[in-house]
Amino acid sequence: MKILVTSFRRVNKMKKKVNYTKEFKVKACELVLKDEVNVKTVADKMGINHIMLYRWMGAIINP
Repeated sequence: MKILVTSFRRVNKMKKKVNYTKEFKVKACELVLKDEVNVKTVADKMGINHIMLYRWMGAIINP
């Protein structure tokens, strides 16, 4: 009888940290705050996480 042994290993799914320019962050926030575009929509279009966009907006509103 053969016993099938499978190995489970943890795969590192961490992505390389990306540093965004201040201009990029401001533009993303302006789309939400001034142009009243949905946060999720802006984040998806710009290729960023919506939670990060909320943090950027918080930093602009409450410096």
